[in-house]
Amino acid sequence: MNEKSPLVRVRKALGLTQEEMGALFLKSRAHYAMMESYRRDLPFTELQRLNVLFPMVQAVEIPPPDLPTDAEQNEVINELIADFKRTIQRIDETVKKENEEREQNIRLAEVLNSIDKISAVPGSKPESDASWKSMLENRVRNKTSPKSEWKKSIQRNLERESLLLKIQKLEEMRSA
Repeated sequence: MNEKSPLVRVRKALGLTQEEMGALFLKSRAHYAMMESYRRDLPFTELQRLNVLFPMVQAVEIPPPDLPTDAEQNEVINELIADFKRTIQRIDETVKKENEEREQNIRLAEVLNSIDKISAVPGSKPESDASWKSMLENRVRNKTSPKSEWKKSIQRNLERESLLLKIQKLEEMRSA
Protein backbone atom coordinates (compact mmCIF):
# COMPACT_ATOMS: atom_id res chain seq x y z
CA MET A 1 0.00 0.00 0.00
CA ASN A 2 2.85 2.43 0.82
CA GLU A 3 4.36 2.06 -2.65
CA LYS A 4 1.25 3.59 -4.25
CA SER A 5 1.35 6.63 -2.02
CA PRO A 6 2.40 9.76 -3.92
CA LEU A 7 4.38 10.72 -0.85
CA VAL A 8 6.45 7.54 -1.09
CA ARG A 9 7.03 8.01 -4.82
CA VAL A 10 8.16 11.62 -4.37
CA ARG A 11 10.35 10.74 -1.41
CA LYS A 12 12.01 7.83 -3.20
CA ALA A 13 12.43 9.80 -6.42
CA LEU A 14 14.27 12.46 -4.44
CA GLY A 15 16.26 9.90 -2.48
CA LEU A 16 15.09 11.27 0.86
CA THR A 17 14.45 9.45 4.12
CA GLN A 18 11.16 9.63 5.99
CA GLU A 19 12.90 11.82 8.54
CA GLU A 20 14.01 14.27 5.83
CA MET A 21 10.56 14.36 4.23
CA GLY A 22 8.99 14.87 7.65
CA ALA A 23 11.27 17.85 8.16
CA LEU A 24 10.00 19.36 4.89
CA PHE A 25 6.45 19.15 6.27
CA LEU A 26 7.61 20.23 9.76
CA LYS A 27 6.52 16.85 11.14
CA SER A 28 8.33 14.08 13.01
CA ARG A 29 9.47 11.00 11.14
CA ALA A 30 6.76 8.94 12.86
CA HIS A 31 4.06 11.45 11.95
CA TYR A 32 5.28 11.58 8.35
CA ALA A 33 5.36 7.75 8.16
CA MET A 34 1.71 7.70 9.22
CA MET A 35 0.89 10.24 6.48
CA GLU A 36 2.62 7.97 3.94
CA SER A 37 0.54 5.03 5.06
CA TYR A 38 -2.71 7.05 5.12
CA ARG A 39 -3.05 6.79 8.92
CA ARG A 40 -2.71 10.56 9.24
CA ASP A 41 -4.15 13.18 6.95
CA LEU A 42 -1.90 15.40 4.93
CA PRO A 43 -2.80 19.05 5.67
CA PHE A 44 -4.44 20.80 2.73
CA THR A 45 -1.60 23.30 2.26
CA GLU A 46 0.93 20.45 2.18
CA LEU A 47 -1.26 18.60 -0.30
CA GLN A 48 -1.22 21.66 -2.54
CA ARG A 49 2.60 21.84 -2.28
CA LEU A 50 2.80 18.14 -3.11
CA ASN A 51 0.56 18.67 -6.15
CA VAL A 52 3.09 21.19 -7.45
CA LEU A 53 6.15 19.13 -6.46
CA PHE A 54 5.03 15.72 -7.75
CA PRO A 55 4.72 16.63 -11.46
CA MET A 56 8.06 18.44 -11.24
CA VAL A 57 9.75 15.34 -9.83
CA GLN A 58 8.21 13.15 -12.53
CA ALA A 59 9.17 15.55 -15.32
CA VAL A 60 12.88 15.63 -14.50
CA GLU A 61 14.80 13.82 -17.20
CA ILE A 62 17.65 11.79 -15.84
CA PRO A 63 20.65 12.07 -18.17
CA PRO A 64 22.66 8.95 -18.91
CA PRO A 65 25.83 8.60 -16.86
CA ASP A 66 28.93 10.31 -18.20
CA LEU A 67 31.26 7.95 -20.01
CA PRO A 68 35.01 8.22 -19.95
CA THR A 69 36.75 9.41 -23.10
CA ASP A 70 37.78 6.87 -25.75
CA ALA A 71 41.37 7.11 -24.53
CA GLU A 72 40.28 6.49 -20.93
CA GLN A 73 38.13 3.55 -22.01
CA ASN A 74 41.06 2.03 -23.89
CA GLU A 75 43.29 2.58 -20.86
CA VAL A 76 40.81 0.74 -18.62
CA ILE A 77 40.45 -2.07 -21.17
CA ASN A 78 44.24 -2.42 -21.41
CA GLU A 79 44.55 -2.50 -17.60
CA LEU A 80 41.89 -5.20 -17.34
CA ILE A 81 43.51 -7.28 -20.08
CA ALA A 82 46.89 -6.99 -18.34
CA ASP A 83 45.35 -7.97 -14.99
CA PHE A 84 43.62 -10.98 -16.54
CA LYS A 85 46.82 -12.07 -18.31
CA ARG A 86 48.75 -11.87 -15.03
CA THR A 87 46.09 -14.00 -13.35
CA ILE A 88 46.32 -16.56 -16.16
CA GLN A 89 50.10 -16.57 -15.76
CA ARG A 90 49.73 -17.25 -12.01
CA ILE A 91 47.30 -20.09 -12.74
CA ASP A 92 49.73 -21.59 -15.27
CA GLU A 93 52.61 -21.29 -12.76
CA THR A 94 50.52 -23.01 -10.08
CA VAL A 95 49.62 -25.84 -12.47
CA LYS A 96 53.28 -26.26 -13.45
CA LYS A 97 54.41 -26.31 -9.80
CA GLU A 98 51.73 -28.82 -8.82
CA ASN A 99 52.62 -31.07 -11.78
CA GLU A 100 56.27 -30.97 -10.72
CA GLU A 101 55.29 -31.85 -7.13
CA ARG A 102 53.10 -34.70 -8.37
CA GLU A 103 55.96 -36.07 -10.47
CA GLN A 104 58.31 -35.77 -7.46
CA ASN A 105 55.82 -37.66 -5.30
CA ILE A 106 55.60 -40.43 -7.90
CA ARG A 107 59.41 -40.66 -7.98
CA LEU A 108 59.54 -40.67 -4.16
CA ALA A 109 56.95 -43.44 -4.01
CA GLU A 110 59.05 -45.49 -6.43
CA VAL A 111 62.17 -44.90 -4.33
CA LEU A 112 60.22 -45.84 -1.21
CA ASN A 113 59.13 -49.08 -2.86
CA SER A 114 62.78 -49.82 -3.69
CA ILE A 115 64.34 -48.80 -0.36
CA ASP A 116 64.95 -52.39 0.63
CA LYS A 117 67.20 -52.83 -2.43
CA ILE A 118 69.15 -49.73 -1.43
CA SER A 119 69.55 -51.05 2.13
CA ALA A 120 71.05 -54.25 0.75
CA VAL A 121 74.00 -52.34 -0.76
CA PRO A 122 77.21 -53.03 1.21
CA GLY A 123 78.11 -50.15 3.55
CA SER A 124 74.52 -48.97 3.99
CA LYS A 125 73.59 -47.71 7.43
CA PRO A 126 70.29 -49.23 8.57
CA GLU A 127 69.43 -46.28 10.85
CA SER A 128 70.01 -43.82 7.98
CA ASP A 129 67.91 -45.92 5.61
CA ALA A 130 65.12 -46.19 8.22
CA SER A 131 65.18 -42.43 8.78
CA TRP A 132 65.10 -41.80 5.05
CA LYS A 133 62.24 -44.26 4.58
CA SER A 134 60.25 -42.61 7.37
CA MET A 135 60.76 -39.16 5.82
CA LEU A 136 59.70 -40.41 2.36
CA GLU A 137 56.64 -42.15 3.78
CA ASN A 138 55.51 -38.92 5.46
CA ARG A 139 55.96 -36.94 2.27
CA VAL A 140 54.06 -39.42 0.12
CA ARG A 141 51.33 -39.77 2.78
CA ASN A 142 50.74 -35.98 3.01
CA LYS A 143 49.60 -35.55 -0.58
CA THR A 144 46.03 -34.46 -1.26
CA SER A 145 43.34 -36.82 -2.44
CA PRO A 146 42.82 -37.38 -6.18
CA LYS A 147 39.29 -36.02 -5.83
CA SER A 148 40.43 -32.69 -4.38
CA GLU A 149 43.28 -32.44 -6.90
CA TRP A 150 40.83 -33.04 -9.75
CA LYS A 151 38.40 -30.48 -8.32
CA LYS A 152 41.15 -27.84 -8.09
CA SER A 153 42.21 -28.67 -11.63
CA ILE A 154 38.68 -28.16 -12.96
CA GLN A 155 38.32 -24.89 -11.04
CA ARG A 156 41.60 -23.57 -12.44
CA ASN A 157 40.71 -24.63 -15.97
CA LEU A 158 37.31 -22.95 -15.74
CA GLU A 159 38.82 -19.79 -14.27
CA ARG A 160 41.46 -19.74 -17.00
CA GLU A 161 38.87 -20.22 -19.76
CA SER A 162 36.67 -17.53 -18.22
CA LEU A 163 39.58 -15.09 -18.18
CA LEU A 164 40.41 -15.87 -21.80
CA LEU A 165 36.79 -15.13 -22.77
CA LYS A 166 36.91 -11.86 -20.85
CA ILE A 167 40.11 -10.88 -22.64
CA GLN A 168 38.50 -11.74 -25.97
CA LYS A 169 35.45 -9.57 -25.17
CA LEU A 170 37.66 -6.69 -24.03
CA GLU A 171 39.71 -6.89 -27.22
CA GLU A 172 36.48 -6.76 -29.22
CA MET A 173 35.41 -3.68 -27.26
CA ARG A 174 38.78 -2.07 -27.93
CA SER A 175 38.45 -2.76 -31.66
CA ALA A 176 34.91 -1.35 -31.89
